[in-house]
Amino acid sequence: VIHYLPAPTDKHYPFTSQFKDNLCALVFKIIHHPQRGVLSFVRVYSGRLSSKSSIYNVNKQQTEKIGKLMVAFADDFRDIDEIGAGNIAVLSGLKLATTGDTIVDTSMKPKKDSDGIETSLLIAPIVPDPVFFCSIEPPSLAAQKQFDYALECLSREDPSLRITQEADTGQTVLGGMGELHLEITLDRLKTQYKVDTDMGKLQVAYREIATSVCSIDEKFERKLGDKTHTIHLNMTLAVQEGLGSSVVEWSKDKESVEQFATIKPQLKRAVEQAINSGLQSGPVLGYPVLDSRITIHSVQIGRGCSMPMLTAGAMNITKILLKQTDIRLAEPVMAVEIIAEEDVITAVLQDLTRRRGEVDYTQDRSTDEGVGLAVLRGTVPLAELRGYSSELRTLSSGKANLSMELSHYKLMTEEDQEIAIEDVTGFSR
Repeated sequence: VIHYLPAPTDKHYPFTSQFKDNLCALVFKIIHHPQRGVLSFVRVYSGRLSSKSSIYNVNKQQTEKIGKLMVAFADDFRDIDEIGAGNIAVLSGLKLATTGDTIVDTSMKPKKDSDGIETSLLIAPIVPDPVFFCSIEPPSLAAQKQFDYALECLSREDPSLRITQEADTGQTVLGGMGELHLEITLDRLKTQYKVDTDMGKLQVAYREIATSVCSIDEKFERKLGDKTHTIHLNMTLAVQEGLGSSVVEWSKDKESVEQFATIKPQLKRAVEQAINSGLQSGPVLGYPVLDSRITIHSVQIGRGCSMPMLTAGAMNITKILLKQTDIRLAEPVMAVEIIAEEDVITAVLQDLTRRRGEVDYTQDRSTDEGVGLAVLRGTVPLAELRGYSSELRTLSSGKANLSMELSHYKLMTEEDQEIAIEDVTGFSR
């Protein structure tokens, strides 16, 4: 027991070395209690945590004051004055903290214009990007305030729930890890927050991938009043299969490095962030662009160019670059595992094949009661799995169980891409 559960004083975490005896803790859970309000569950890794003290949130770069310090016993919360390393505490009064935030002592707060302790963030739960999303609306304008509050609470509790506002239509879009995830969220809105929302059609979160190399040398110029704002960018988009999220890098050429040295760091960061923002909306259906590496060769910023115009210009040039590149849709492919009784496995295999599935292998797994079971593993495009859980239950008469997770994104054929575009937009190109 001592080997697997050592005392906190005997356990050394490398990431706490710079904190020494100062506080370092991780917020791993948020709940909204009907009587106590927002409660933050934290794991203390070093130092001590006291009630009524102030803490610094490294992720939010803000200082907050703790209300009550408690320990949880099931649904009973007992007030305490102090807690040490290795323990789990419950904090009230934190207005900014979300799941995965690192909190430290206020004495560790970095000075202005210093990177400080941001490199020592504790590892938060790894949350993949949503694979399903749908539009949701409150039943009336009178319920809008409660609707917004409920979504804010749910997104704070669950980092895998993504809530965005559609710029063109103004609709609220809810993204999640699957149909069941979104159904539970909608049920919580109805039962816990008394908001009976209207849900739109369930959509698949596609991605867009460049299939060819492209370069651009473009100047963006806008005149506002008596000022002219200009930015001139020279950059190249290269395809790097398996890279995942697209990255932006600065050229290492001697001439480029010398030119970049004359640009202020905050302007370089603004350009980089603007290009990344431009990559979040591809030219086909507006989905994020993956597997692309953009190399900036030169940047020329006009005198007096404001930060908003600099950002807008870099985004505009990125959009032009994407339109000049051959971009195709990529669909999420799920790794599925189905455990079914032998008498229904043939029907399940045929159904997966019809859904463009690829079965890797099957394996027999007999039970002690003599019932023959088979384990089937493979990959299936997510677009073919909408409503599959209930359909599998019907097909197998309840003799099959399904589990699935995101495997990868796969380029679509021209025919499948046209079907996807028609499904999302309502018309074919």
